[in-house]
Amino acid sequence: MSDTRPVPTNLDSWPGVIDLVVTYKHLLHVLWSSPTGVMSIIGVGRAGIIEHLTGATRLDEPVVLEALRELQRRGLVVVDEATREVAVRRWCRFHTFGGRWDAQARSAYGKIESAVIKSVLAKNEGVNSLFLFKSDTSSANAAATATSTVTSTAAVVVSLGDSPLAAASPPAKSAASPSHKKMTIHSCGIECWSEGDQITATQLANTHPPDEMAAAIAAAIATGKKPVPGTVSQYLQSLAAASKSAATAKAHAAQLATQDALQPPRFPPLTAEQIAKLPAALHRINRMPTPPKNQNEGVTP
Repeated sequence: MSDTRPVPTNLDSWPGVIDLVVTYKHLLHVLWSSPTGVMSIIGVGRAGIIEHLTGATRLDEPVVLEALRELQRRGLVVVDEATREVAVRRWCRFHTFGGRWDAQARSAYGKIESAVIKSVLAKNEGVNSLFLFKSDTSSANAAATATSTVTSTAAVVVSLGDSPLAAASPPAKSAASPSHKKMTIHSCGIECWSEGDQITATQLANTHPPDEMAAAIAAAIATGKKPVPGTVSQYLQSLAAASKSAATAKAHAAQLATQDALQPPRFPPLTAEQIAKLPAALHRINRMPTPPKNQNEGVTP
């Protein structure tokens, strides 16, 4: 496993991958095939993974980060820009951990700095079903203790009823409701769901004219997609490619027109009446006798 990386053969046809731009697909392939120096055994990019991606794809770091954000929105990776770590989703479904690899997988999980990536690997990727962690056991015991305490407190409150002690009893703390992301509209018209989206939208607005931004957002909405930064960036690339193709065709047509203008004028062949009006000297040239045929031509010596 240290020398090879199993890459799914149908990766390009996965949901969320099939309609990616070629650049983002290439970056995803680079992640899946990254060497052990930058990618751990459980599919988490170590320090230097972003630099590895910029070198392998020959893209600038802001472009790589935007591509990783789009892959994260599609559920293909988990990115923590604070720790500069990247985890590949579904990695553990294509890798087996047994024997000495089990110990290395435990060690790799313990070295992850991002709490977000650890949580996703444990809850959504089934890492804790592949090998058990001591921290998981202690966390489960703590959660069970907290649950029993809350249950006991609630039972006491119910048993007190309307007694004076009920007012003095502290209410049981309810679980915090999950936080929902709030959507905001950037000044350029892009929908933003996080601070990273705001930064990306600002970068796109600063690097593209307002008419191009409006055209890309309108194209995204026309196809039934939300104008989030990743989608708008794809349409900006498509519009830029179409504009470049049109400019190339126009330049080629102008070049052909210039070449035609530089060609010497071509006159139509003379008619019989025009030939009759030619000077006598030209008629004599036209009536020059043909040279005699070589009598020896074709004769074998």
